[in-house]
Amino acid sequence: MDLNAAITVNGNPVNSGSPSGLIGLSVGTNVISVAVVSANTAVTNNYALTVTRIAPNSNASLVSFSLKR
Repeated sequence: MDLNAAITVNGNPVNSGSPSGLIGLSVGTNVISVAVVSANTAVTNNYALTVTRIAPNSNASLVSFSLKR
């Protein structure tokens, strides 16, 4: 674990161990990009979180969630 890694969520910096800012979700498929760069910049890991939001006035349960590296 690299406690000094640089983390971005949708291009916005996030401190390690802290939540990102609010992320607005449109109805339908939303992709949230996460990049983690080691402190010495030797290693970069990119992740794409896909979140599907259903239309309002429907069941608000999470419908799908996928993580791709």
